[in-house]
Amino acid sequence: MNTAEPKPGFWTRPWGRFLIVFLFALPLLSGVIGKIHKSKSWMGDFEAVACAAEKSLSGQPLYDMALACPGMNPAVYVYIPVVAESAAALVSVMGADGFRGAYIGLYLASLALLAWFSFLRPATMDRPGTRIERVPFLAFVTGSAVTWANVAVVAHAGVALGAMLFRRWPWVLIGLIALGAVIKPVFLTFLAVVLFAAWPLWKRVVAFIAGATLGLAPTLAFMTSNDPRLTIWRETLDYFVYHLTPGESFFGWISLIGLDGRDPVSMGAYLIFAAALTLAGYAIAEGQKLSPESRVLLGLSLGTLLIPRLMSQDFFLLGPGLVVMGLAMRAGSGRIGPRLSKIMLGLCAFALVGGAADLGDYTTKLATLGLALCVLTAGWLSVRQAPDAVLAPIRQALGLKAPQP
Repeated sequence: MNTAEPKPGFWTRPWGRFLIVFLFALPLLSGVIGKIHKSKSWMGDFEAVACAAEKSLSGQPLYDMALACPGMNPAVYVYIPVVAESAAALVSVMGADGFRGAYIGLYLASLALLAWFSFLRPATMDRPGTRIERVPFLAFVTGSAVTWANVAVVAHAGVALGAMLFRRWPWVLIGLIALGAVIKPVFLTFLAVVLFAAWPLWKRVVAFIAGATLGLAPTLAFMTSNDPRLTIWRETLDYFVYHLTPGESFFGWISLIGLDGRDPVSMGAYLIFAAALTLAGYAIAEGQKLSPESRVLLGLSLGTLLIPRLMSQDFFLLGPGLVVMGLAMRAGSGRIGPRLSKIMLGLCAFALVGGAADLGDYTTKLATLGLALCVLTAGWLSVRQAPDAVLAPIRQALGLKAPQP
């Protein structure tokens, strides 16, 4: 794998680094500054959970498009009831102010961990990619990712923490992904990490199934119950996911052509896309002989792209694994592979400029689509360049001998 530092030039000079960081951090900085200047409504997603907790304690409905609690400006509550009930249990012990203070502390710690994990952590031989190579992916992190205090940020931080422990304690990451999936089942896409791990194929499949089962159990239990809140929960979720904010990935892409994820054809297309991207990630991990840490980072990046409704708070873990992929492909032959890093940099710049021109509703979706196509291309090239390495775990699982040279 080519892990060389960038050649001396603009990127390596202090003033050049500062300018690059400043430019790609503009969506985040401008969003936070704009929120400070124009709005007093902060932490809307947290307040949705806190308000739903109060409603749960008082026996009032959780799902209300005009959700309101004294002293709060909550967003609409969209999670399954167990999230509100768990928050209610904490409120009953800590009090409303204590719960808010504890969450603020946890939230700020989560932001710090994500910033360090994705953008500030130094590179190593097993974890290539300099800080400045990761910075362009800040273009996807907008101010709303911070100011809404979305519970997904805490879940992403949990995934990052588990990723750092994965080599020694892999079940910590699997458990944290499953816990995050109680809040948002799409977090199960991060189980791509176990599918790319340097383990026997059977162990990868067993770990994936176990994590998916744990993560989906609470949601499936609610969906198959006779709970009278089920119908309005479905209606509320459908409105936000498919109509109001389909996000910046698969559901967002198909929204550009007038489709939504409820259509059976669209759901089938997503499953094909998810399978193709996962197989591409597997081919990259095996064909490029990635180190264990690099495989984890690749799984996190592809897990991010696999989230069908990718929102601003979901982009924190996007960059490191794609940087690893780009560096691995530089050593390959051909015209496209060695240029993938530059193509992805261009896509980050495209998202940045599009957001500045108030075209972010289109350019961010197109940029994430471009990144997904880069992954698929890298996977295809990895199969072409090293078919025996890609097939080796499958042959081992089936008890087949490798072909003789």
